[in-house]
Amino acid sequence: EPGFWQTHVHPDDRGWVMEYCLNASRNKRKYSFEYRMIAADGRTVWIQDIVTVETDEQGPATLRGIMVDITDRKQAEEALRESEARFRSLFEEVPIAYQSLDIEGRYLDVNKGLCTLLGYSPDELLGKPFGDFWPPDAREIVPAGFSKFKRDGGATKHLRLRRKDGKEITVILEGRIQRDLTGRFLRTHCILTDITDQKLIEEDLRRSEVFIGSVLENLPNMIFVKDAKDLRFVRLNKAGEELLGYRRHELFGKNDYDFFPEEEADFFTAKDREVLRSGRLLDIPEEPIQTRGNGLRFLHTKKIPICGADGMPQYLLGISEDITDRKQAEDALRKSEEQLRQALEDREQLSLDLHDNIIQAIYAIGMSLEECRYLFQEDHQAADKKLEHAVASLNSVILDVRNYIVWDRHREINGQQFCAKLSELAVAMKSMQGIHFS
Repeated sequence: EPGFWQTHVHPDDRGWVMEYCLNASRNKRKYSFEYRMIAADGRTVWIQDIVTVETDEQGPATLRGIMVDITDRKQAEEALRESEARFRSLFEEVPIAYQSLDIEGRYLDVNKGLCTLLGYSPDELLGKPFGDFWPPDAREIVPAGFSKFKRDGGATKHLRLRRKDGKEITVILEGRIQRDLTGRFLRTHCILTDITDQKLIEEDLRRSEVFIGSVLENLPNMIFVKDAKDLRFVRLNKAGEELLGYRRHELFGKNDYDFFPEEEADFFTAKDREVLRSGRLLDIPEEPIQTRGNGLRFLHTKKIPICGADGMPQYLLGISEDITDRKQAEDALRKSEEQLRQALEDREQLSLDLHDNIIQAIYAIGMSLEECRYLFQEDHQAADKKLEHAVASLNSVILDVRNYIVWDRHREINGQQFCAKLSELAVAMKSMQGIHFS
């Protein structure tokens, strides 16, 4: 069919194919080229045309050629190009820093993620040694580290790198070595993850833990922690060691039954389980504990559960204050108060007894003095004796009053104060008994 070939060449290729054939034929040379044609079923197929130009005296006379269907190959090539394009797009756009190094440790390839991480453009990185982007104090270890990396075939390392702006960052490098079929080094493939913020958080957390640990360690009260499952000790501070008489390594991994009498251990364990069941703080105002080296002590303890992310108790925290000395002081105070109360009662009874005795004695003295008035007229000698007896009795009463006043005030009084007290007593007795003193 005349014109078959021309009419079945793909419309998009027809122009350049015709021109290419004419030029090649005029030059009387063999040629091979690839183009598209339309198949009988309407499909587009790729053809490789291998053409020989036969000439005569007048020039090119006949074209002889072989047409090879290369559609599958072309489709495979197109699929490969698309795959490479997708990979390149992924390579460039993925938010992961990637780098590839040659056998000398120089940059062969970098992606956008690495450029963003270090703050450099690709042109500023390609061909440069990886070690140039380490902090100066770490660069001396680069050669040995890279040699080991090549020997091992891969590595996962924490590294410090320096950005273009001078900021130091910390990264995790995960890398592998690519080799050819003979095992010869081709290049590295490395992914770098910036963990600078994570490191800062970890450092802040570490400092916080050190601070909290220091606070707990230096608190004057015992701090202890038990695991919620078996109630075994997992933490104890210095005050706890001094109180219980055990070093913390002796307690860790053990429970109350390993150190305390069974009755005490039963009590401690029951309270621990009560706290874990209720999920609330428990205040135990007083509990006895038998210690090693300090004997029997009394504690004021508070216990609270420490829950995990699931809300279930993971640990039990206890804070115990040694109240033994305070308890002894309170007991001593109660005894002193009881003694004082008894003394006041005794004083009151003594006052009553003294009051009655003085009244009776002075009444008797008054009677004796009244009798003396008559005896002076009849028997002067008997009157003198009676008067001496009255004076002695009065002196005895005065001594009792003086002793009472001194005991009452817990201090000695002078003569003027004593006379005032005696006058007060005389006035009271006159009003109550009608006894008159001149």
